[in-house]
Amino acid sequence: MRDDSTEPPSTPSQPRHVEGAMLERGVRAQVPPEHGLSIKHPKTVHVIAQSHIDIIWYWPLDETVRMVLDTFRGHADLLESNPDLTFCQSQFALFEMVLQEDPNLFNRIKRLVKERRWELVGGEWVEPGVIIPGPEAQVRQFLIGQRFAQEHFGTKATVGWSPDSFIMHGSCTPQLMLQAGLRWFVHKRPREVFMNLPTLPYRWRGNDGSEVLALRSNNKGQGVPILSDGIEAPLEKGDLAVIAESFEDAGIHHLWGPMGVGDTGGINSYELPDFEGPFCAEFSTPSRFFTSLEEQIEFKNLPVVEGPLGPAFTGCLTSWAKVKHLNREAENRIQQTEFLISVCKSLGLPSTDGELDQAWRRLLLVQFHDSIAGVCTEPIQVQVEHELNEVLRQAEQTRQRYARRIAESVKSNFDHGLPLTVFNPLGHKRSDAVEARLSLPDNEILDLVPYNHDDASHHEADARCFQTDEELEAVDESGRSVPVLIERFARKQARYIARVRLVAEDVPAFGFKTFNIRIRRTTEPVTKIDGSTVKTDRLNVKFNSDLGGIERLELDGRIVIQAGATTLGELQIYETGKYALHYGFEHRQWETGFTGATQRIYPATCGVRRFNGDRVEVRFEYPFNKSHFRQEFLLEPGVPWIDVRIAGEFFEVERYLKAHFALGQEMGDEGFADQPFGFTRPLPQGMEYPMQYVSGLVGSQRGLAVMNRGRYGCMWNQHTLSISLIRCATFPARISDRGPFEVHLRLLPFDASDQNWPLQINREAWGYNVALCSYAAEHSSQQLAPSWSLLGRSIDQAIACGLKPAEDAQGLAMRIFNPSPNSNAVVPLNRPSSFNSMSMSNILEELPEEVDEDRKGQLSLRPFEIKTVRMT
Repeated sequence: MRDDSTEPPSTPSQPRHVEGAMLERGVRAQVPPEHGLSIKHPKTVHVIAQSHIDIIWYWPLDETVRMVLDTFRGHADLLESNPDLTFCQSQFALFEMVLQEDPNLFNRIKRLVKERRWELVGGEWVEPGVIIPGPEAQVRQFLIGQRFAQEHFGTKATVGWSPDSFIMHGSCTPQLMLQAGLRWFVHKRPREVFMNLPTLPYRWRGNDGSEVLALRSNNKGQGVPILSDGIEAPLEKGDLAVIAESFEDAGIHHLWGPMGVGDTGGINSYELPDFEGPFCAEFSTPSRFFTSLEEQIEFKNLPVVEGPLGPAFTGCLTSWAKVKHLNREAENRIQQTEFLISVCKSLGLPSTDGELDQAWRRLLLVQFHDSIAGVCTEPIQVQVEHELNEVLRQAEQTRQRYARRIAESVKSNFDHGLPLTVFNPLGHKRSDAVEARLSLPDNEILDLVPYNHDDASHHEADARCFQTDEELEAVDESGRSVPVLIERFARKQARYIARVRLVAEDVPAFGFKTFNIRIRRTTEPVTKIDGSTVKTDRLNVKFNSDLGGIERLELDGRIVIQAGATTLGELQIYETGKYALHYGFEHRQWETGFTGATQRIYPATCGVRRFNGDRVEVRFEYPFNKSHFRQEFLLEPGVPWIDVRIAGEFFEVERYLKAHFALGQEMGDEGFADQPFGFTRPLPQGMEYPMQYVSGLVGSQRGLAVMNRGRYGCMWNQHTLSISLIRCATFPARISDRGPFEVHLRLLPFDASDQNWPLQINREAWGYNVALCSYAAEHSSQQLAPSWSLLGRSIDQAIACGLKPAEDAQGLAMRIFNPSPNSNAVVPLNRPSSFNSMSMSNILEELPEEVDEDRKGQLSLRPFEIKTVRMT
């Protein structure tokens, strides 16, 4: 019986780290299950048969197909021969494999699903690394998975399923599950050794207040209820006795009995356990268990757990850093492309439905928890890199095609110069850096680039330090001008190509704006250099040439960030030690290198270089053993941030590299980080913790946000925030993550006295990732105005974080998220003229209600709430 009333939640303790080698089942495995049993009421044990299949781990995808076919055929044979047997299976990507390879087997499974003996669980495309994939990727797991189930089976999963995923279950997950039609949740991690959780089923409450009924269970077994590793239970009682007594005290007479095999799939034995005492075992399904549970106990009487579940195995946040970087790049590129397709649909330009479906499915597949976490063998991780590069290639080709289609339809009102159309894939007006590729005409513009440089005839040559009496500027319709940095130049046959960077100001929400790239006389530089101090019109930054990094950072003359005992951006090497595989201990070396020594590295050189376009780069070079690191800080006029690039060659076995940021202790600071559709403040002390787009430090008056593109591990310890950059581990590959690497960060000081700073920082971090993109058209059909916005206004109290074609090809879907921890967001919406209606939806893009136009489409979002709006 479900009840929506609430009461103060129970608060689980912080994750516990147990030293020493504890086997997965430890000493409790030696105690007979029913030992010490004392209950009065009979109990039904629901034996839940399932087969755990790791899609990509120590074997490639083609081997996975064989496992899936063998496992599914075997269970179909058994269930068809005995009507008493049941089975459940997650990961709809596996069912697609069966559909493609053996349609007859797929039809047999469909019949068993219809008979409710083969239950579909999970609702996701795969069992993903639940905290590493980005916000929209988290949505797509459910969207694509549940729609596949509905299309092919006529039903959807109702039980969330995470039998092996690790690191951390984010606090947005209950909300996403409920929106996807999942009422219940079964998980294995975190084990009790890492987080105290109830033995009973419990209410897992997400950050927006959504709740699902959750149960922690093992993913393997013979049908006997098992306690999680690390449970502090008396040895005079077995696991079954402890569980049965706690359930009886709560008035529950149904127990969960896991029967599972894996990780390579396989067939269950289907032998019911022979219990002593008042137990009756029967083959059952997860939904039947939870339905029986809810018939016996009121939802409100179960214990409550709030927030994330975890973390554990946090070394996976850093391992195989190249995969993490490619994953983030692929996610962002697809979202940019979906926006461009949406623009074409809105403006009546040609578009093709479903063009990115396979790119999303391919990306979600390799976001399987082992592969995205970086715990596969080296050949498999290389295959994952290949898959991600293929996603990137497809997304980039599609992005270029649609960007060109729009840009070549825009009116060019400029008498001379080159038109550049800049696109904003988010729902608030933005001013941000954007990079562009220009095809230069054979005229005076060529004098601004080193076109006679020998290197430029074969590949792109560095043109940043090339200075002339003239420079490029970008001018908008109002006549505002910003300088353009020419970064790279190439001469390809008779074509001259330049890659440039500019700050595009006031690009409309979910829209585009056209700039004119033209020549002007070089003006007096805004950016000034005085030794190791660099000043722009907004920033005043003092670098430390001896230690590396920033000593002092000042924004607009009022926000001053003074580094603590060290500098902002200090680099340190951490010793990790070897990883030995035995569960339960899940080594702290693998997590963050707590037990190893640390060593600060110092720059051998510090250089300050002025670029064209009024940019300045401060560059530090760090030699270390056989490795070499570069740390580059780019300062440019008109912006409140510093872009940082850390790159080099990494060959440090059993070590990893971190960048440290500390404010002066007198500021009274704490750490924060974002999650997908969530926020963690304060960061726990002294433990590696997940972040998504941003982490940072905040005091009573000021703070520093550190935004990232593709790094996921951070730590708050002794007034210092550290970002994990790259590691070279020894498990499972002998040597992983060696060779070239590159990390992009952005440092943004902010006013912490403004209570709404989490919204502002989240918005900036989303913008840094789902970045502006551009296209320079070489001709125009003169159809569209130079500036356009889908909504005609900026959404400022929340993040309109995605615009995409609807899954049913009828109109568009817009995702809106309120990142504020403290206040509701009221979002006014204007129905675009190209659509007839706007409807509220869930993440599956079903249509429960229309937006009330009498209230001018005002949406109210709770803190951390996610809403989807359909436009048809």
